[in-house]
Amino acid sequence: EYYLIDFRNERVLTVLKNLLRVQPAPRQIAIFYGAGHMADLESRIIRDLGAKLLRVHWLTGWQL
Repeated sequence: EYYLIDFRNERVLTVLKNLLRVQPAPRQIAIFYGAGHMADLESRIIRDLGAKLLRVHWLTGWQL
């Protein structure tokens, strides 16, 4: 249904997995995507990486 979002989220998840393998692991990682990606991306991170959502912190990407 949302092929472009699925494809991009799959790619960012691959990059995220690779980042988590780096030693020493990064202390913080930011994913700068639009809101349309977030529901799918959140469920993939929870499902595929076993993460738990502790809090949500939104930052302003652009101020127009």
